Amino acid sequence: MTRKRRSNRGFTLVELMIVVVILLILSAIAIPIYLNYVDDARRSQAAADMKIVAGSLSKMYTDVGAAPIKTGGTTPCGDPVLSFKPSNQAEFDTYFPAGSSLADWKGPYLNTWPEGPKGWKRVDEDRYQRGIRVL
Repeated sequence: MTRKRRSNRGFTLVELMIVVVILLILSAIAIPIYLNYVDDARRSQAAADMKIVAGSLSKMYTDVGAAPIKTGGTTPCGDPVLSFKPSNQAEFDTYFPAGSSLADWKGPYLNTWPEGPKGWKRVDEDRYQRGIRVL
C-alpha cells in the first residue's frame, strides 16, 4: 500500500500560538485607547449638558433677578426651571427670595432636562444649592 501525500498542510501549533499572541497584544493596546475615547465623549456630553442647564439658570437669573432657593429646609414641589408656570406672587415666592417679581418671569426656561451620557447616573438632589452632580 502506498500512502498519498497531502498537498494541503494545516497550521502548526506554534503558528497558531503566534497568531493568538499577536491578537492579544493588539487588543491590549486597542481596548484601553477605545475606552479612553468613550470616556472623553461622555465627559464632553456631560459638560455640554451642564452648559445648557447653566444657560437656562443664567437666563432665569437675568429675568427674575434671583436664583431658585430652598425654603425652610425643604424643596418645593415642582421645578422652576423646567415646568414652573406661577399663577400668583405667593406661588412664585415659594421658589424665589423676597424682592423677586412674578412680572419678570418669562419661563419655563428649559424644555427638558438633558438626558446625560449613557451609562452615567445623574443625581440632582438639592440641585439649586450644590448644582448637578454626575456620578
